[in-house]
Amino acid sequence: MATITQFQAALKEKSKRLLVEHSLGKNLIDKIESAGGRWTAKEGSDFYEFNDVPAELKPELDKKLRSAQQRLHDMDQQWHQLIR
Repeated sequence: MATITQFQAALKEKSKRLLVEHSLGKNLIDKIESAGGRWTAKEGSDFYEFNDVPAELKPELDKKLRSAQQRLHDMDQQWHQLIR
């Protein structure tokens, strides 16, 4: 049985991943993955790493990642306000 803290951490990680997926868009993620690229979330961090991204998709990815990182930062601040 999970503790409340474990549940909160799992919920926060899932929320972060969904926010990034939404920010990048399913279409871009599908393009990256179909070209052999992959993405991973570093546990306990707002950092998302993309490996083997085709050069033609890199500018679009970088632009959308900056936006996603800002949204993650905003979400993290809101999360801290909620749990206080």
